[in-house]
Formats: sequence, C-alpha cells, structure tokens
Amino acid sequence: MVRVWECKLPDETSPLIFETQDNCLWQLCDIGLGWTYFDRIDTHWKENKIIQPYLPANINPRPKDCHPWDYEFKLNKNVFLWVKPGSQERSFKWGIRTKPHN
Repeated sequence: MVRVWECKLPDETSPLIFETQDNCLWQLCDIGLGWTYFDRIDTHWKENKIIQPYLPANINPRPKDCHPWDYEFKLNKNVFLWVKPGSQERSFKWGIRTKPHN
C-alpha cells in the first residue's frame, strides 16, 4: 500500500480508498481490503493525513484471524490500522494504534 485517499461523496461520507504500488484501488470491507467501484483517483480526493505517515507498507489484504469488521493491518513504524464494527447497523470505525491488539 502506498497511499490512502479520502473522497467526499454526495451523502457527505468520506470512504478511505487504498492505492497499491501498481495503482490498483481498494476499500475496507468486512474481511479486509476489497474491490472498490472507483477506477481512478479523482482530482478532489485528499490524502489521509492520519494513515499516510506510516506508508508505504506491505500488508496482507485479508488479515489472519479476522472477524467481520474486526481486524487490523500492520503498517510501517510498528503502527497498526484497526477496523471495528460501528455503533450503528452497517457501519464501522477505524483508527491507529502503536501496540498490537491482544
């Protein structure tokens, strides 16, 4: 993974779009990274300032021992990007942590 983008949609959500070195685009899904319906980076997209400092990183797009919307990716500098179920149906939350989840 070389870059993470935020793209504001008409419904005011801003999904994270992950870009690989070969310019493929991915999105978070229930079991890791999955295909996105975006086929190119748009000019209004912005780099995610929280995740970008820990890239580039080689990650497994389908983490071991994951449960639906409950997984993490190890990034550079020993930092982890975690994904958890959200408080509302069909939602999730994410964040960065410096220690592995036990």
